Amino acid sequence: MIYDWYNRWACELRIFPQTIILILFNGYGNAQTGIAHVLNKPTVFVSTVSVKPAHDTVYIQVDFASSTILFPEQCNLISGRVIEKIELVFTTFHESNSFNQQLLNQQRLEALTKIAPTFLSNPTIEWKMIAQTDCQSSAQGKKIFHGFIVYLRPEQNEKLMEAELFFLDTVSKEVSKMVDQDSILYFMKSKWDKQKGFVPDSATAVYFSKKYLPFFNLHDSTIMNVLNRNKWNNMLMVVDVTGSMSQSTAQLMIWHKEHFKKKQIRHFVFFNDGDQKGDAQKKELTTGGIHHLDAATTADIAQSVADAMQKGNGGDAPENDVEAILEGLKNCQKCDDIVLIADNLANMRDIAFIATIGKPIHILLANQRAGVNPQYLALAYATHGSIHTSSEDITDIHLTAGSCSITIGGIVYMFNGIEFIPRF
Repeated sequence: MIYDWYNRWACELRIFPQTIILILFNGYGNAQTGIAHVLNKPTVFVSTVSVKPAHDTVYIQVDFASSTILFPEQCNLISGRVIEKIELVFTTFHESNSFNQQLLNQQRLEALTKIAPTFLSNPTIEWKMIAQTDCQSSAQGKKIFHGFIVYLRPEQNEKLMEAELFFLDTVSKEVSKMVDQDSILYFMKSKWDKQKGFVPDSATAVYFSKKYLPFFNLHDSTIMNVLNRNKWNNMLMVVDVTGSMSQSTAQLMIWHKEHFKKKQIRHFVFFNDGDQKGDAQKKELTTGGIHHLDAATTADIAQSVADAMQKGNGGDAPENDVEAILEGLKNCQKCDDIVLIADNLANMRDIAFIATIGKPIHILLANQRAGVNPQYLALAYATHGSIHTSSEDITDIHLTAGSCSITIGGIVYMFNGIEFIPRF
């Protein structure tokens, strides 16, 4: 305990100047590093970007050859929504050889920071640079869109839920067709015995291997890859089944079918953040919407997930991960490895209670388009757990106090003894 206290104090002392700068400039310093991070992204070249107004897409337009944002009130449409991706769109055309497109892009990002300061400091947002090549004059350029295209996570509704449930039902049916078994057939030969009649003479053993893996329409394989890379046993599997998590749930069902005989998962917890509860009624550790299932077949998992999803209603962005973990531990006190399949784009409603968990949590990050949500780093640190992405297993986060930072996917997360602050 003294060692942990010392490390936290030392870390806070070492990054104290950076913390003060962040406070004084209201995140300006971190936004500046975010701007540099975006400008260093590889550029995708297209002829012209097609502007298609949509419910979950917001266009923040800038003037041609300028950093002036024409309609900053567009940002009001984003309030309270989860941002998945932002594209900075510009043209390659320029009249003067001295024109500096990189500088103009930087100025446009700085202008965006003034009206939406969190965009450039949020590590979970995927950024892309899009250069339009089909522009030959200033007059033509003024007719082409320049600015930022913000892609929002679709708000959960009945239509989207039906689509996700249909997808999971399709996967479940295909999973039932999976075969992975070895069998032995014995062929016996007999001979005639005058005293006993026909008696066994010899036996031949023939081995048969039956394997069949259907095609699954998956956009990602993070969950299956992580579970294959790590040899966890007697697991408590805690799974977020709110909106946009069906791809991860499908991967879990496929992996479970492939490894069913090993009985690695002892208990499942599926949480939906509230069971139709209104946002105002959701309180820390009492939000509800937590559904339990003991070790079961894939069909049982599919049914339990469907029940949990249908009883949920989406709602606000934060999820009750910690509550679900604590409820799972109550129901499976003899579970060894605690695994959380979490939505990287959603914060934890009950993060203030991570210190009460008391067991290492292995966090598998779903929907990770860019960086790691700092809240899940805090959860892994507090529980001496681990973070798992599509390509990395970070198991030494609890040692971060000694170095005051950790680097994941090229992003440095500074640790001040309490929370992780991304520094691009």
